[in-house]
Amino acid sequence: METSQDIHTLLNETLPVSALKIHGLKPISKNGLAVSFNSEDDKLSFNNLIQHNESISSKIMAKQPGIRHPSLIIKNVPASIPFEEIQSAIKVFAKNSDLLKIRFQFSGSKPDTTNWVLESPAKVLMELIHVKKIPLRWNMYQISEFYHIKTCNFCQAYGHTTKNCHHNIPSCATCAGYHSTKDCLSEYCFCVNCYSKTNLDYNNPSSFHSARDKRCPCYLAEIELYKKSRDYSHN
Repeated sequence: METSQDIHTLLNETLPVSALKIHGLKPISKNGLAVSFNSEDDKLSFNNLIQHNESISSKIMAKQPGIRHPSLIIKNVPASIPFEEIQSAIKVFAKNSDLLKIRFQFSGSKPDTTNWVLESPAKVLMELIHVKKIPLRWNMYQISEFYHIKTCNFCQAYGHTTKNCHHNIPSCATCAGYHSTKDCLSEYCFCVNCYSKTNLDYNNPSSFHSARDKRCPCYLAEIELYKKSRDYSHN
């Protein structure tokens, strides 16, 4: 959404956020605001509210963002290895490796290593995922798909990071207790996200796992939502 006025002031005056099923919010250029939803129905409801609200329909322009390519990650590459060398190694396995674009990089889980996140056309991504590892200086490095999913390490919810969390009390990623994950002493796992989704049912077995479990239904739902924002066509 874009407007010439302050968008937060305009929306606060005319459209209470509590009336909407919003998944995430992100400020963008030109005084804009990116709004994400859990479903197409929620997005359509939001667009209808904008269009039929005379106070804001002429002041706000809502438009669909362009769909981006998916991403891949190469993990724990020595920081001394330049990207050009990584790209040369990739060329052996993917003909169109020159189409890869650097999104960002961050520290690996091992000392003096870097995780490289690259934007990749779907065809190149599938070729490299099939390979699983690439050789660099006689060592193998894992390559897999990367999902741009915001996760809060304070409350464990999706859609925002710890810096933007509005909660005052933490939720443990291991047991869902009201304490920091690193301080957890529990011998069992319980997912705070699945607990919320199952109407606060402590006895539902679908919640008996860590909130960071990659098989968590809530996490898998986030992946499916993310994939809808990416172009997986092989053109």
